[in-house]
Amino acid sequence: LSPYFHFDTSRESFGLYISRYCCISSTNMVRSVLFSLLLVVFILGFSPRGRCFVPMVGISLNPTDQDSDDNWSHGAITRRALLNVAADFQRSYLDCDVGDLRDVKPDRIFQEISQLFRRCYGQVVSAARFYQASLQIETANGCVDLNSATKKLPSAHFDAERFVAGNARLLELRTQVLTAIDQGEYEAARIYTGQLLHTLQDFYSHSNWVEMGHTEPHAALAVPGADIGKVAGPDTPTCVDCSKTLGLLWYKCEDNIRAEVNRQGLLTSGYSSNQRDLSGNLVPKPEGAGKCSHGGHLDGSKDVPAAGGINKDTKWSLFSPHSNLHNQAAQLAVKATEDFFRSIRTAKGDAQFANFLNLNTGSTLCFAIDTTASMEDDIAASKARAIEIISSRVGSPTAPSNYILVPFSDPHVGPAVVTNDPDEFKAAIGSLQASGGGDAPEYSLGAVQIALVRSLPGSTVFVFTDAEPKDAELVESVTSLGIQKNIKVAFFLSGSVGRRRRGAGRVRGAREAGDRDTYLSIAQSTGGQVLDITKSEVFQTTKLVDLVVTSAEANILQIRDAPAGTGDHVIPVDLTMSDVIIQVTGEGAELQVFDPTGLIQMTGENATVSVEIQLEDVVVVRMRDVTPGAWHVVVISAVTYDLRVTAQSTVDFLYAFVDRTANDTEHPGVCDVDGRPVSGQRPNIRVNMA
Repeated sequence: LSPYFHFDTSRESFGLYISRYCCISSTNMVRSVLFSLLLVVFILGFSPRGRCFVPMVGISLNPTDQDSDDNWSHGAITRRALLNVAADFQRSYLDCDVGDLRDVKPDRIFQEISQLFRRCYGQVVSAARFYQASLQIETANGCVDLNSATKKLPSAHFDAERFVAGNARLLELRTQVLTAIDQGEYEAARIYTGQLLHTLQDFYSHSNWVEMGHTEPHAALAVPGADIGKVAGPDTPTCVDCSKTLGLLWYKCEDNIRAEVNRQGLLTSGYSSNQRDLSGNLVPKPEGAGKCSHGGHLDGSKDVPAAGGINKDTKWSLFSPHSNLHNQAAQLAVKATEDFFRSIRTAKGDAQFANFLNLNTGSTLCFAIDTTASMEDDIAASKARAIEIISSRVGSPTAPSNYILVPFSDPHVGPAVVTNDPDEFKAAIGSLQASGGGDAPEYSLGAVQIALVRSLPGSTVFVFTDAEPKDAELVESVTSLGIQKNIKVAFFLSGSVGRRRRGAGRVRGAREAGDRDTYLSIAQSTGGQVLDITKSEVFQTTKLVDLVVTSAEANILQIRDAPAGTGDHVIPVDLTMSDVIIQVTGEGAELQVFDPTGLIQMTGENATVSVEIQLEDVVVVRMRDVTPGAWHVVVISAVTYDLRVTAQSTVDFLYAFVDRTANDTEHPGVCDVDGRPVSGQRPNIRVNMA
């Protein structure tokens, strides 16, 4: 279902619109002026707040940023189906009242998803990762209208009666979705899903399925071996001319599909101007054949007999000649989208389906561990902490959703263990043997890269090593992948690589000896950290793993190289937060916590503030049951220090770098940028609150 434009009613932009699209000439000046005036009335009278526009949120097919009560975009259709599917999934696992979702309007879908997660899990689980999966699917869906290979491809939209080719596209994409899920490539699976759903949803808006009187989705689409039914032949007339409305400005058609076509159950769809097939050949509307047009003001084929069109993309007849059937087409598209997701759940099982849509409530517990001989103590500590985490959380909403172990040394990386079974993970980490080594550098970044690929978005990868990276050339790709998937990378450095101690008066330089800076760069860019510890401190420090392995972790504050002395830092706490974690890294640093009334908080096992980690260089405290307000953390340190504050919260922000050059006149919107922005070019960023 096609998107709307951004119609700005300011003089400059409106004049640009008129000059580009009204084709003013001496022979049609009167009609153009009349059209311009009526268009102003249309924009001001029928658009929210005097305008209708496509939001720059990565979903090209979105007529307004707040889809109106009765106008459904590709994004709204996909979101609505995902809400229903998520509710079904939660209902089948939890004794949870998901509420009445029948009357949720397009502009309230994301808010309702947040309410769904809160009703089922309370404050300990965030919907952010499910949002992220949804946005990836929506973005891929909308980019079918922006990608040069598909935006004018008839089979990608079920246009020009390309039903066989359109269904072949669905089947191919379905196979790619299933294969990607089998391989654990869930992001790729979401991209293929978005591309598939765009084509599937367009079937109901671009074909005559609704006009035939169908009230259920086409059961044979995207089903291997199924017959999609009869298609009108190339010489079969399918439409008749329809009349224009409002002073002969645009077509409003209701009964222009020939009755015998619908009666015989022949599938037909409209032709649209400037479309090309996979070979690059033009697919024009046949003249004299009585075929239907896609229709709408910007379709150049609309005046070729049979004049008019049959698309149901929007509720406005200016763009959709069959606008009166828009809602019926949209609701069938919602049902068809739900059916597709349920078919994937049936084919792959609940565990993989949960990973596919980020419906699991926990994050990934992921360790990348150096297995050279000097790492024996680290391996033992990691094993003990993993067993403790798994045992304490089994059966709870905060239990890890999956487990990943990536061993590395020189020259070996892997094989990676990726499993949903905690016992398999414990067995794998228990079987690690420390051996070999010699030259200090190891292939640590290759292991981090594998861990990032296989981890769920919003997780943290924990890296244990006492050596510098031997594959530092991977730093950019590792950093980009971590940012893209919103995964933090935390390095636990023991031994010589981590033996950088800051004495009084020492300020950390921009670069230090060795490649510790490589780890620091990755940690800073991804929101992670580097902890320099001794071998005897490894087990106590891994307590931090237990504190941050949660799907609801949100960064509140992060300061690097705060000046020595006494620093007073404000920690804003709101109603959505619980379990605030404060970490100070700096030799001999001390901290004090004050509540919003200014009262200092004493630490203790059952107190609001408890000390979780106390080492020479690291202090970590935990705040439970905090009241909203401006808390203060006072740090007293003789050296520069780092401060990091996180919390469990059901509110978070998701962002992605986007490309606005994908805009065209018919389908304004943006697509996500793969990797990082190009240096020297002005970047654009999309931010969503989850």
